[in-house]
Amino acid sequence: MKHLTKYLCMAATIGLLTACFSDDSTPLDDVDVNEISVTGLEENYVMTSYVGEHLTINPTIEGYKDSELEYQWLLINEKTGTEDSNGDKIEPVVLGTDKNLDYEVNLAPGSYQIRLYTTVKATGLQLISYASLAIQTEFSQGFYILKETADGNTELDLVTKDFDMAPNLLEATQGEAMTGKPVNLCQNYNMYCINPDNDEMESVTALTVTTDQKEFKVMRTTDLKQIFNKENIIFDPMDANEQVYGINQASYYSIMFTSAGIYMTAADGGFSGPTAGMFGMPDVEMSCSPYYVIDFATNGGGSVWDPESHSLTAFDYNLQASPLIRTDRTGADVTQNQTNYECLHCGFNCINNQSRHVYIMKDVTTGNRYIYLTTLYRRNTYLGSYDQLSGHMATASYYATNGKSATYTYCLDGGKVYACNLSTGNYEEVELQLQGIASGENIVYIANQFWNDAYSQDEPFDYFIVGTQNGQNYKLYFYETIGGVPTGEPVKTVSGTGTVKKVRYMSATFNSYNWMFGYHAFNAND
Repeated sequence: MKHLTKYLCMAATIGLLTACFSDDSTPLDDVDVNEISVTGLEENYVMTSYVGEHLTINPTIEGYKDSELEYQWLLINEKTGTEDSNGDKIEPVVLGTDKNLDYEVNLAPGSYQIRLYTTVKATGLQLISYASLAIQTEFSQGFYILKETADGNTELDLVTKDFDMAPNLLEATQGEAMTGKPVNLCQNYNMYCINPDNDEMESVTALTVTTDQKEFKVMRTTDLKQIFNKENIIFDPMDANEQVYGINQASYYSIMFTSAGIYMTAADGGFSGPTAGMFGMPDVEMSCSPYYVIDFATNGGGSVWDPESHSLTAFDYNLQASPLIRTDRTGADVTQNQTNYECLHCGFNCINNQSRHVYIMKDVTTGNRYIYLTTLYRRNTYLGSYDQLSGHMATASYYATNGKSATYTYCLDGGKVYACNLSTGNYEEVELQLQGIASGENIVYIANQFWNDAYSQDEPFDYFIVGTQNGQNYKLYFYETIGGVPTGEPVKTVSGTGTVKKVRYMSATFNSYNWMFGYHAFNAND
């Protein structure tokens, strides 16, 4: 531990607190006051923010009785003493006024200094003890949970790689939840942007959160600092009525889906220099939706449901859009102008590099439900089959599609979970036996999340996730799978408040320069 002992009048002390962050630790005076000493502070502390960690320091004070002393714990960084955007001086943050410090760490990542001011009441003289504090976050890796709050707004929880829970991250990092019900949660690796800290162009890993009130935020995952919104995502401010549905990476581009169309801009994939990451005019003018698939087997093409024209549309890696039809150029009648149809689900399945888009549609006039499966031919997406559904798939309240371990679409019907085999031709269903969920728990959410990228440092996994709801409380059960079927007891269970809408895994080590990666299924909206 280092001590900085300065015997000053109180006015001089206040002046010191608003000085610059650096401190040369040279004593200004060698006078002892009854040989006062403070021990019990480490020289350096490293803490993880937003996961409930507490900085606890219990110093030992010698030379005076506790009743003769006053204490103040201050937090200082490099901006302390400077002026903010309003011209006001940035003061130190008071963490506590008791002898012992117990502070829950919810700070942006960076370097800080902790100072303990021990003041002799009778004389006003002080002993200043200090320690360095390094703040890190676990935002870059883990399972992000998009949820609806009790008052109908949008929030994020995070289950870290160690399965710790970091709740309500938008409120913790930005002061409040987002307005409106959640619509989508998207990952974008190696997205170009202008670093808000130094105004330099760089690429980051980003999350996009969208709501039904036309609000969206794009945040870098190192600290959840916002890098894009409606004011800067395109070169002119975005129209207030334009709804953003999602932003993902596709091959060497970032693609944005909105109510005005599909936009494309360069991403950091080794074929372009840094850019501001902004979009221009829509490359395809159409009404998109959150129901889209980006297919890396097509080098970034895919498909999307257009709710305005009530049509399924395919697009290639150059964003050339066309109706989703069969390879023989027929079948437009079953994918176009479906006036009475609504989309209930889309998913993405890729087995042995053979990709399939899964769309489940409902005819609202008859109540009939239909499944559309695509096929890949010469890196273009075509309609493979179209069938009316029966059984539990025809009445389910929720759907999910397996990513890479089985040709299953799962459904939730009557509180039970079923797997529908997409390869049998008759869509054979089997009920999944889920261990570890108490009778009476209300299952409302299912998903398959996996990671199998050989180039990243992440441990591979293939989880079937089941969500239950009890009032405003949720639980998520993570099951290991064999052939797409959950097996045994859940390996992890986490809980929180709110209603789960989506779960997305985010890697801290994936780099889009490596194209043999394993997060295909996360670009579908199941």
